[in-house]
Amino acid sequence: MIRLFQTFYLFLALPSLVTLNRIYVEKSLCNEFVGRANTALENLYGAAVNTNSDLAQCMELCRNSDHCTSFHYNKASKDCTTKTYGSYQGGLLTQDNSLFYTKITNPDCENWIDTANKIVNSCDPCVLSDLQGVTVEKCREECFKTTNCQSINQNGADCGLLSSVAAVSALFYQPPANNLLKPQCLTMIHVSTKNICSRNQITSLGDGILECPPEVIKIPLNGQIIYTILQAVNDSFEVAISKLDNDKCWNIAVTNNPNNKSVLCNLKSGEDNLCKFECFGQQFNKIIVNCLSNYCNICEIEITSKDKLVNVCI
Repeated sequence: MIRLFQTFYLFLALPSLVTLNRIYVEKSLCNEFVGRANTALENLYGAAVNTNSDLAQCMELCRNSDHCTSFHYNKASKDCTTKTYGSYQGGLLTQDNSLFYTKITNPDCENWIDTANKIVNSCDPCVLSDLQGVTVEKCREECFKTTNCQSINQNGADCGLLSSVAAVSALFYQPPANNLLKPQCLTMIHVSTKNICSRNQITSLGDGILECPPEVIKIPLNGQIIYTILQAVNDSFEVAISKLDNDKCWNIAVTNNPNNKSVLCNLKSGEDNLCKFECFGQQFNKIIVNCLSNYCNICEIEITSKDKLVNVCI
């Protein structure tokens, strides 16, 4: 059964300020979707809802539709809600039991996608800023400087900076305006462990849920969780680790140099159960989480980058 939203749909939810809700993605889909747990789009005007679905069916429905850019699946109601546009961050709400996925629309690291006579339509509150009397080059520059800006609607000398993205085939025809899709620079990372975890445990590290699973992931002394970037990079990454035990971060070390464990990623903050590290360097392709005590009880690990769209593949 399919329903279509023609009015705004209200969730009893607040704008999401919580991190560590990113979902690790199956390898076969890792270059297609970015996922978040307990998340939904704030504006559902024009969204189509399929009832009595499961997650796999919902994902295939969006994957095979030229007019779907994102979907969220509600595990409780089994509703599959598809939308012509999506977001990696910004314009999102916290919604329990909802898994939210957005297609990766421009994985390139350098080139914008410029689509003539089409725009992202009716995506309020995705408009971050309206600029007037600017060139396309200036608008692109402002998008790079603006947090969460992912695309631009350009009409002559006026442009709107957007936190949303849309697949080219899902854009709305509105000449003479253009849509410019920012290069997202997709970076895929494969996760593995050294004699520690089952596949289910690795999956729970990236299920987007802060609470630890019943079977706690206990990393033994000198145990490692290894994140392998598919190609060497010159960049910085933030590694956020949620722990079960409230003992700060003294017993966890993160490195991006497997040949020299004394070169550690910087501990940016360590408060209660959350540790945040920053890893940066030249030509590295591994990030390794090490345990320095008898056991480290880990609930969730999220890797992000300021300048790249990061996807962890399982």
